[in-house]
Amino acid sequence: MASFQYTKDEYVSACIGMAKKRFVRLGALLFIVFSCIAISNASSSTSLLADVLLYFAGFIIALLLIFHLSRRRLRKVFDDQASFKERIEATIGDNEIHYSHETGSHNLPWDRIRKWSENKRFIYLYESDLFARIIPKRAISPEEDQIIRKHTVNVRKI
Repeated sequence: MASFQYTKDEYVSACIGMAKKRFVRLGALLFIVFSCIAISNASSSTSLLADVLLYFAGFIIALLLIFHLSRRRLRKVFDDQASFKERIEATIGDNEIHYSHETGSHNLPWDRIRKWSENKRFIYLYESDLFARIIPKRAISPEEDQIIRKHTVNVRKI
C-alpha cells in the first residue's frame, strides 16, 4: 500500500511536470510570435541585431513571467484547498488502484487509464487528456512499481 501526503513543493512540481508539454507548446508559440514581430520590424529598421535581441529578451521575460505566475498560482491553490494536504492511501492491486483519504475514496481500474508518463519523482496515470492521478515514486514499493508497469505496458506512454 502506497501512503503519501503531498508537500506544497511536491504539488507544484507534479503539476508543472504534468503541464510540461503545454509549457513547451506555449513557449514555441511565443517564440514564433516574437520572431515574426522582430522580422517585420527589422526590415524597416537600421539596427537589425538590436531589434532581434530586444524581441528575444522580451520572449525570455514573457516565458519566465508565465512560469513564475503559474508556480505562484499553484502554491496558492495548494494553500486554499484542504483536500490536497490529506494523507492518501493507494492500494495498488491487479484489478485496480484504490485511493482513500479523509474526504472519500476512488477506484481506478487499469482499463480506464488512457495514457501514462513518469519523471524522476512521479508517475502520472491519465484518466483523460487533462486529468491524471499522480503517485509519488517515493511512496511505492518495488512490487507496486512492477504492478503499475505490468498494467501500463499496452497503454500509450507520453
